[in-house]
Amino acid sequence: MEGVYAIASIIFIVLIIIGIIVLYMRSAREIPILMYHSISQSSAKLSVSPQLFEQHLKLLHSQGYTTISLSDLYRHYSAGELLPIKPIILTFDDAYEDNFTVALPLLKSFGMKGTLFVITDWVGKHNDWENYPGKPVLNTMTWEQIRKWKEAGMEVGSHTADHLFLSNLDKDEIKHQLGHSKKVIEENLGENVNFLCYPYGNFDYRVKKFAVQAKYKLALAIDDKVPLWRTDLFAMRRILISSRHNELRFAAKVSKWNHILVSLKTIKRRMI
Repeated sequence: MEGVYAIASIIFIVLIIIGIIVLYMRSAREIPILMYHSISQSSAKLSVSPQLFEQHLKLLHSQGYTTISLSDLYRHYSAGELLPIKPIILTFDDAYEDNFTVALPLLKSFGMKGTLFVITDWVGKHNDWENYPGKPVLNTMTWEQIRKWKEAGMEVGSHTADHLFLSNLDKDEIKHQLGHSKKVIEENLGENVNFLCYPYGNFDYRVKKFAVQAKYKLALAIDDKVPLWRTDLFAMRRILISSRHNELRFAAKVSKWNHILVSLKTIKRRMI
């Protein structure tokens, strides 16, 4: 009996090693997509100070990363277009005004790209869709600022109409959140909107189906429900960046090993 346990233990260890190797090989192919929100000194939960954001950009530059757009990423997966050696994507949720006044000048100074995700019913307003104790009042960008963001060589996508938990909605409201926001951005920018960002990273199979029907080409999530072993263009993983990520922690976040760590935590969570 001890021999059987020994063999079972060896098989278990071998499987773990194989799993880690497979995750590492996948991580080597995965392009980091970073998720920022407000770039300010505010007390917002997910804000990053201008000084820290600049440190992040300096680190990416010094380590040889090249920022690419989601359009570049889509062409890579759909048509095999080659990417730089160390590609990375910077995204900004909610279209806070400081993304325009603070983040954009810093991005331009480093020759980097960024993708902005707009909540269309909250353009040019305060962040009243957020509701938590001590929430600071922040302004969002106006359509004029969003157009100037685009004219600066940056990218714009949809963050839906109202920033709701999409999987909690009925099908008609999901379609409205995805379709209306896409239409409004296209009318204001005069070009197709191909990319979607799920509010709170929340989606289900219905949301993905309606995103395809709305003619999005790619959609971003966070970790929940993102496939571990394959790439799903309508469930792309992102890496949350906040004020907690000093230079050392930020470097760890964008490393290939972070993908393995996150994947292992996800496996554990899904097994419970």
